[in-house]
Amino acid sequence: YVFTGSGTSYTQQQKLTASDAAESDLFGAKEQSISIDKRDGDALFIAAQDDDDNSLTNSGSVYVFNRSGSTWSQSYKLNQFTIGPSANAKFGNSVNVDQRGSLIVGANADDEGGTQRGAAYIIDAQD
Repeated sequence: YVFTGSGTSYTQQQKLTASDAAESDLFGAKEQSISIDKRDGDALFIAAQDDDDNSLTNSGSVYVFNRSGSTWSQSYKLNQFTIGPSANAKFGNSVNVDQRGSLIVGANADDEGGTQRGAAYIIDAQD
């Protein structure tokens, strides 16, 4: 849910859902699975660490929403397949956006370099 306001007065602006939501994906399930672009606040990144893509259980994904006026729309879905798929990687276990707009995504069970060693991915902003 996205709320706007200040102080003690907030109203719901919109409820966001993944375009391909499925049971047990854990979309936005943890505080560290949601981050906003700190440059202008018009991009929101929400992870679903247990999303299953290409028949890989719990591979994980990060959904990118952009705001136009007061409306948020899903722009795209980022997953590990651009880097190398891994079942149970939990890509999106944590997400954060730095002040330059680079997205940092954790995959705490990624098999890169060995079974469940984990990995972090940095995706630079494209301005």
